[in-house]
Amino acid sequence: MLLHKRLIHQGTVFFRYRGQLPIIVILFSVFLIVFFPINLTKEFRYGFYALSSLFVISGHIIRASTVGNRHKHTSGRNRSHHYAENLNTTGWYSVTRNPLYFANFLIWLGLSLSTQHIGVVLLVCSFFWFVYQRIILSEEDYLLT
Repeated sequence: MLLHKRLIHQGTVFFRYRGQLPIIVILFSVFLIVFFPINLTKEFRYGFYALSSLFVISGHIIRASTVGNRHKHTSGRNRSHHYAENLNTTGWYSVTRNPLYFANFLIWLGLSLSTQHIGVVLLVCSFFWFVYQRIILSEEDYLLT
């Protein structure tokens, strides 16, 4: 139980700074690209661009439809704490509990694929798992209390 509480606390901190945390990923990505370049054939490059575009566009569509169909009092635009009077269970929320985080992941995955560097893709996936797992635990704890 102590570990669970620690993860929730970390999630609360990550929630507060979730807009600034990707800067760390970007800096590490630039480091990987500059110091450990990977050269792909032209066919692979086009495939990566097509796949990355698909992920980015899909992520933006999910974000737009989720935010556009948000019900009143189900979330807020705050950064310091969680806010919700009601639980949203319609639209994309009927498919996944965290459609905005899923959309963010698709966008970042697409952007990382466009770098054509497996290290960047692994870094982005690891970052999302590490940070958003804790943020989601923190949000679920808020909803349960």
